[in-house]
Amino acid sequence: MSTDYSRLILGSLIMRPALLESSDIGDGDFPDGFDAKIFRAITEEWENSRPDCIDINCLTAKIGGNGAHVSSLLDGLVKLDDQTFGRYLLEYKKRNAARRLAKALKSELDIEFKTGELCLDKIVPLLDEYKCLENSAANFVPLSEVEAAPIVWLWERRIPVGMLSLLAGAPEAGKSFLSLAMAARLSRGVALPDDGGNPRLCSTLVIASEDPLAQAVRPRAEANGADLNRIFVEKSEYFGEDIGTELRRIRQTIRQKRDIGLIIVDPLNNLMPGRANWFQDPSVRRELLQPLIELAEGEQVSILGIVHLTKAEDLGALARIPGSMAYGAAARSVIGVGLDPDDKDEKRRLVVSVKMNYAEKPDAVAFRIGSDLRVTFEDNPIQNVSADDVLSKRPEDKASRSFADEWLQDQLSNGPAEIHRLVIEAKKVGIAASTLYRIKGRLNIKHRSQGFGEFKKSTWELLS
Repeated sequence: MSTDYSRLILGSLIMRPALLESSDIGDGDFPDGFDAKIFRAITEEWENSRPDCIDINCLTAKIGGNGAHVSSLLDGLVKLDDQTFGRYLLEYKKRNAARRLAKALKSELDIEFKTGELCLDKIVPLLDEYKCLENSAANFVPLSEVEAAPIVWLWERRIPVGMLSLLAGAPEAGKSFLSLAMAARLSRGVALPDDGGNPRLCSTLVIASEDPLAQAVRPRAEANGADLNRIFVEKSEYFGEDIGTELRRIRQTIRQKRDIGLIIVDPLNNLMPGRANWFQDPSVRRELLQPLIELAEGEQVSILGIVHLTKAEDLGALARIPGSMAYGAAARSVIGVGLDPDDKDEKRRLVVSVKMNYAEKPDAVAFRIGSDLRVTFEDNPIQNVSADDVLSKRPEDKASRSFADEWLQDQLSNGPAEIHRLVIEAKKVGIAASTLYRIKGRLNIKHRSQGFGEFKKSTWELLS
């Protein structure tokens, strides 16, 4: 029976036999004799006719039957690029080398137990082979061999495909509600807020470690109109020492369901192996973040890890992610969610970009959570609101806040005023532009625009 990796390697070669040209692989790499026979048949077909893919019927005839096994090698697979195939092949070789090393060591220990003599002559070459494969992971290639590719977005300028993103916020900020509202929209092919009208239809895999599935996850998804057949859930507990087991389950689910585009891990740290030190960058990267990054890249899915914020509200938004700095550094995008500091009812929530590596940071998005569990987004994005405004509480002195309110009301008391002039004048008296926009949210101010291009004029008007 093929191992997962030998199945992946053989299936990929059937779909793209040209991978043989750029891969160092031989039939000796397949311990299973039947797998080695399949590999030799694929190689022979490639050498004879250079096909784009291997015909299953011809391959079955060459190996003497068992077409069901050959067909099963293709279940759930997608065509891999050279780099991804190379990584899988390297991991497969390393595992085979480790098995040979373990088998040889056991054999020598059995001999030593019986005779009292230990010979390492067979062990050393196998150990060197494994070390060589381990070191080959640092395989440098000229940049000319790297094929350029555009960034693909699950959520425009917020969540890239094939990468790890974080969703950060304080307790009860609405992180889980927001993530499930996103999954609900994706399940029906409805565009996400401020997404340029580019809806994507895909399934979501939810790994929920805190919220009960029946009492929280399902009701929230239903309230937001989700197609429940496109949201897959797993009640995951603490994973102890082995994140690899969980990632193998996730990878298998992705390949079975095929259209999974988003994985939500809520919260992210519940995947942390017990041996890891979450305050040390190398440990966090090695034990948690790098395996997730490789999963996202290899399967071309978006992974959204939900993280809480520290209680140190005087820190910058990115610095409030607890534990190692590796979290914020490794994630390609970090999204923050928190209560609007200027909403007296404390019901309006803002989604802000804390970090974005591959695009200009988008404007904030506002939403509310209704008593019916429904997440309702506002139509227009919110400009001039930073992540620190929402996630780092640095409250203005009441006197200065009152001064800013009164100053703006005074400026608008005689009628509409141009926004550009207001910002300039406010700066002269020590009022920042971001403060002006926050005040606008508190007061009954109407934004109006007239004209086009260089003749366009934007004003604020204080309504009674």
